[in-house]
Amino acid sequence: MIRILIQKQYKMAAKKKGKHSSKQTTKTGLSKKEESSNLTLEHSKVISEIPPAYVWSLGSFIALVAVFAPIGQTPFGYNPDLYMASMLQVGALVFLSVYLYLMYRNKSPGILIPRVSFLLFSVAAFYLWMVVSLFWAHNFYEAIVKVLDWGAAIIIFFVVLLSLRDRRLIFPMVFCLYCGSVLISLLGVGQYLLSIDWVPQHISPAATFGNKNMNGEFLILTWVLGVGLFINSRNIKASWFYSLGSAFALASLFYGRTRGSWFSFIVEIIVFAILLIYLKYGLAHKYQWQMPKIIAALGFVLLTFALINTTPKFFVSTVPILEKNTGGIEQETNPVGGAVQGESSADVVKKAKETYAATKQQRIIMWKNSFNLLKDHWLLGVGIGNWMVYYPKYQESYAVDPALRGESLFHINAHSDYVEFISELGLVGMFLMLWVTGAVLLGIFYVFSKKSKLREEDQVMVMVCFVALMGIASNASVSFPLQQPITIAITMIYVAILTAATWHAFSPNEQSFYRWRISSPTLNVVVASSAVLATIAMLALQIIWYQSDTLHFKAVSNYRSGNYKTAFESAQESYENFPIRKRTMYHIGDYYYRNKKYDKALPIFEEMREHYPYRRQILNALAGVYLETGRIEEFESLMNNWIEDGSQSASIHLTKAIAKIRENNSAEALRILESAKNLPGSQQTKERIETLTQKLYNAMEVAEAERLKARHKAKRRAKYLAERRAEKAARKKAN
Repeated sequence: MIRILIQKQYKMAAKKKGKHSSKQTTKTGLSKKEESSNLTLEHSKVISEIPPAYVWSLGSFIALVAVFAPIGQTPFGYNPDLYMASMLQVGALVFLSVYLYLMYRNKSPGILIPRVSFLLFSVAAFYLWMVVSLFWAHNFYEAIVKVLDWGAAIIIFFVVLLSLRDRRLIFPMVFCLYCGSVLISLLGVGQYLLSIDWVPQHISPAATFGNKNMNGEFLILTWVLGVGLFINSRNIKASWFYSLGSAFALASLFYGRTRGSWFSFIVEIIVFAILLIYLKYGLAHKYQWQMPKIIAALGFVLLTFALINTTPKFFVSTVPILEKNTGGIEQETNPVGGAVQGESSADVVKKAKETYAATKQQRIIMWKNSFNLLKDHWLLGVGIGNWMVYYPKYQESYAVDPALRGESLFHINAHSDYVEFISELGLVGMFLMLWVTGAVLLGIFYVFSKKSKLREEDQVMVMVCFVALMGIASNASVSFPLQQPITIAITMIYVAILTAATWHAFSPNEQSFYRWRISSPTLNVVVASSAVLATIAMLALQIIWYQSDTLHFKAVSNYRSGNYKTAFESAQESYENFPIRKRTMYHIGDYYYRNKKYDKALPIFEEMREHYPYRRQILNALAGVYLETGRIEEFESLMNNWIEDGSQSASIHLTKAIAKIRENNSAEALRILESAKNLPGSQQTKERIETLTQKLYNAMEVAEAERLKARHKAKRRAKYLAERRAEKAARKKAN
């Protein structure tokens, strides 16, 4: 069909020209200029090869990944990250395979990637450097998790970019993401106002994410899409859907009480206002600003105001006369999710400000400790995903991290994507991040320049995508949205939309492609088969991964409940199914240690130490095994290395004190324990230190009493013996 259309265009061009030009011709009989024109025409036909149903399906899939994440919850725990990552990784390969099939079915001249070099090369270089860092990443498992998350997002980026060669398909992609945002927002509002509890949450409302920070990051990325769709809408019913849906999204965002999300929202509003004023889209779309649409916009404002001032008890306004009508509402604690309810929006903001100083100080200390990590690995970094592996070594290098109260606690993220990426990828990674950022800004500049050929309606959609990118970029400075699978994927979709829009902004004679074509039919079949096999393999891997994760949750749940044998059995089965993840081994080694099977516990903790060389929980357990098995030299070496790394953990001093007690050096043990009282440590560790200190003091008092008693007895005996000697001497003298 495509070939027939192209041939028809050739004939039309020939009729207009009359005869072939006298200019230099090619083998086709056309001049180079005509052949180039016809090639562009061919490309234009290839653009429409992707059916709209494919893009609708892709957009719906990405949106529903977040909506249906709770399906992945288990009776023992809920890890939405794992389930969403599994769906995205398998789904990305499925859509890539389907795309290759469509290319094969339509007999396309190859995969044609829109030539927008500065964006394509920067994104590809950043991800390739991430993959290369696997070679020096200390812990392969933690590294490959992020590589797979970003790999799925990169595949989605290219699939979306290839699909959006037809500019008309920008709308379905944005619309599907917006609908997913509305569904999650409605659930979030229901969690806050109606205490809906069918999704596990740390603090309500967290919608389908379990964590309100992740929920806020998702809403920051998607709520603004409703504004763009509203601006472009010509249908009054659709306008109301976009306005009310955005109001629910903002209410859910407010209820989450995450200051990072609030900050990102303010950034988005500022960027959006600047662009609107500069580009004057409201005036450009006069047909979209009739009175019914203005009323819909007012409906958005009123509903947003009403929702953020509504609690389960009724409307709590910041206006005193309205607040009296609520019957004197008192603050309550949500019995399900733990969110404080029944208070005015002003009180919510006030409480957020009160906790700001403490969390700000914690983050500053964490970032400065991370800077010391970077100084030791400044060029290449520690490898993707390995910040969490190295940070325990540096968590006291600048100041004691107040968030780590005990040896079993550790950070997974740096609470700043920029700090984490630079620590993991070094200065090279920082340069590549700046390259991506500059490419995005350059693309936006070109889309909105006077040379741009992009339609105003499409510019509006690109504008809101850019606003969302600015919002998530600001959030990434104080949180870790780019460590979460769904936010990574949506971010890369927006970059793909920007890349496609930049290509469409070029004039027709400037639009060109990177062509990837396999001439051999056999190789085509091999590539297509490889994509299908990779999809099947990834699905099998994710099933095993999920089953292992369920068992891991079961082990953790039982361990916390004191069911150590059940925890051991679950952890053992989880590790056998998925041995690449070493974290699960701790519960196996701990069970052996508790049952004094030190010969079995030792190799487990030593292997864990190889993969997590600075985690205190593992080092403490290994030190205990060394101590129990009489390996004093290894124990002393471990303690010295630990302290040389700058650690001042209470658990280290406790272990050293126990060693001194076994050497019958109670005085030195007491000195160590007294110095440990002011060091960071868990409550359990502090209680053990206090108990052991008291026992040592009691033992010393008893020993001192025994010594005094012995001394008194010795004095009495000496006095008695002296008296007897004196009496004996007196009798001898008398005789």
